[in-house]
Amino acid sequence: MSNNIHSLRENDNRRSTASNVNSQSSNLFDNGDGSPFPPVLDILMPDFAIKSANFIFCFLCVAMFALELVVAWHDFGQPFSPDVPSIGPGIGTLITMRAAMRPKIQQGNIDRLIVPIFLHASLLHLFSNLAFSCLMCFRFERKWGSLRFVVFYLLSGIFGYAFSTAIDSAVKVGASGAIMGTIGAEIAFMLMNWDAGSQSERTRRRMSTCNLCCFAFFITTFLMDDMVSKQMQQPDMMNNLNPSGIDNFGHFGGLLAGFLLGLSFPAKVENPCGCLNFWLRPYIFSSVLILGISLCIYGIFQ
Repeated sequence: MSNNIHSLRENDNRRSTASNVNSQSSNLFDNGDGSPFPPVLDILMPDFAIKSANFIFCFLCVAMFALELVVAWHDFGQPFSPDVPSIGPGIGTLITMRAAMRPKIQQGNIDRLIVPIFLHASLLHLFSNLAFSCLMCFRFERKWGSLRFVVFYLLSGIFGYAFSTAIDSAVKVGASGAIMGTIGAEIAFMLMNWDAGSQSERTRRRMSTCNLCCFAFFITTFLMDDMVSKQMQQPDMMNNLNPSGIDNFGHFGGLLAGFLLGLSFPAKVENPCGCLNFWLRPYIFSSVLILGISLCIYGIFQ
């Protein structure tokens, strides 16, 4: 009799354990409405928050593009230029709206290194940058804090335009350099916390770092291809416009600035990568960034 009671208790324990496991697994995949898939918002905009700096930046980009169309309609009689196949205002409107352009900056219009961050050349250009901002930047801001995110975003955008404008005189707009700066800062953040957390956290961190570094490698490859093509087409590379319309120099400059900023002023430092674990690190990388900005300014005004 006692053996039967003991076996019944064991069966009940097994059933309760199985039910607990099933409930935990269902909670893992259930998003609250009975669907096994995560909410769409968590996929498209991880850590989305209206009260965030990134939301304000995205709103400014949309508002400024709407203003571009109004200015184009006022000045040229139509909001969209037939010369822009990706649907946007013409280059004259962008110059009026304070696009980055070396001759204008040489006249003292320093604001043309800041305002173009929120200007875009077309609907496709705006959509692509908003997509990258929503996919990544809300999460970055939550990890770093709003103040650090704002500083990294704006300084990376400014350095990207300064670097690109020092090399060629094309008209430049877009938030791409600033967004690339946040990617560079995220790579630095993961390097500064390389061995922190559990084994699974370290594995995910290494995989994320690898993905972002591959993306940065492609940006650098496009930059080198752009430089070689310019040199082959016209030896005077300084005044040759980019025929593809993509500001690879601005992308690379923003990426580099964000990486240096992330190493100089990391949001958190816990078991960093061995080669970065020295007390002079913030002074060295911030000095390199200041030197780079100085060289860019010299290149613009020479």
